[in-house]
Amino acid sequence: MKPTGKTVTELEAEKKQLETLLKDYPANVITPKTYEEVWRTFWRVTREAAQGDADEFLVGKEAGDLRVIYICGSCFRLRWCPPGTFMMGSSERERGRFEDEVLHKVTLSQGFWILETEVTRSMWKAIIRSDFRTLSEDEAALPVDLDYWRECQKFVAKLNGLGYPPVGYRFSLPTEAQWEYACRAGTRTAFSWGSSLRGDKANCDGRYPYGTNARGWFLGKTAPVGSYAPNPWGLFDMHGNLAEWCEDGYYAYPSGVVTDPLGPSNGARHVIRGGSWRDPAHNCRSARRFGLVDNMIRDFVGFRFVLAPHAGEKLETPEEE
Repeated sequence: MKPTGKTVTELEAEKKQLETLLKDYPANVITPKTYEEVWRTFWRVTREAAQGDADEFLVGKEAGDLRVIYICGSCFRLRWCPPGTFMMGSSERERGRFEDEVLHKVTLSQGFWILETEVTRSMWKAIIRSDFRTLSEDEAALPVDLDYWRECQKFVAKLNGLGYPPVGYRFSLPTEAQWEYACRAGTRTAFSWGSSLRGDKANCDGRYPYGTNARGWFLGKTAPVGSYAPNPWGLFDMHGNLAEWCEDGYYAYPSGVVTDPLGPSNGARHVIRGGSWRDPAHNCRSARRFGLVDNMIRDFVGFRFVLAPHAGEKLETPEEE
């Protein structure tokens, strides 16, 4: 074993932290070969993993499978979205739909991991602003609102630059297709739970409900992530709280069948999805999409990221030290 320069007390503290992690998530967490590497990789520290297929540990077995990683001391929980085909957009029968929600078949040929929640203020502080003021427990759990799409790009670039993604993978914003696929989680209704919303199942302006005449709640601000029930794949706040930036520039949908679509990233507007705390319920539908200019001050847009195979790179296992 290589010397680490750490005291016995420090090593014992790391050991205890690792044992706690494994106890809490024994079936899902993939941990590394040494404590020094523990928060920098998905690889499992067992003889079976070293002799096995790396894909077994980077590819989930079922939709919604959990992986947990720690980056710069902050916990990131990701859920598995398997490859699949779905209908993107909305049916002409869906009430309140817009013309840009053209219903079309989309195939995603690669599965991907997506952050379980929107990026929180504590996550942002850990990666981007280590000098940021101390956050209270309540503040740390709030999603970070970002005025600019390029700020999200700085965040994922920092993650990639730190060397956390396994070989052949990278962090990025979700494509619009990945986002809607994860949001729907196998459902076809206006929302992942059904066809009505009045501020009860998601943080929106429930005074303007959808699918019901009963007026509901308006919190008037963001809520801590995970305040509402998750969708069938374990993802929180895909509807409401903060709208979320996507990788794509805003463009018209194709009318035919497409595979792994990605809109232009250099347009004047970028896609946001999901609706926010200040939106009426119909703007929080799974199919609702907006194109937002990247130079306006706003307090209703955030993001989450994905971990996905990087085009053109072959998945490989790390070399033995």
